[in-house]
Amino acid sequence: MTPAITPAMTAALAADLVNAFGEAFKSGDLTAVLQCFAADGDVLYAGSEADEVAIGAAALTSMLEELFARDERYSWHSDTVHVLACASGALVVADAPLTVHAIEDGAAIETGLSYRISGLLEPAHGRWVWRMCQGTEPTVPEMA
Repeated sequence: MTPAITPAMTAALAADLVNAFGEAFKSGDLTAVLQCFAADGDVLYAGSEADEVAIGAAALTSMLEELFARDERYSWHSDTVHVLACASGALVVADAPLTVHAIEDGAAIETGLSYRISGLLEPAHGRWVWRMCQGTEPTVPEMA
């Protein structure tokens, strides 16, 4: 049996992974989001809200269940991606505007925000998975 070969990390591949992660979030499919993360050892996820930090699969599952219980969904799509190879995989920083999908008075409402996804992607079983992922809402400094 030939072992699976993980493709080299490129900016294009990192963009695809960031986008797939955003689509999994939009679906609200807990299993699909968890499959984006490493299955062995601890993982870390830090969202853009103050209380959105999860270390380990159980904490991540609990946090995602709370997020997916909301009456809105979130998605993002990468614009610019930076990749730096490291010993355990690749460090990724992607500007990926966030869309908040909500229903208000029976109408679909979409709101866009600046968003950035960063973290560590590692090869595992022939594919790339997140070991650590952080989402932030970068702001433009106010002019004095």
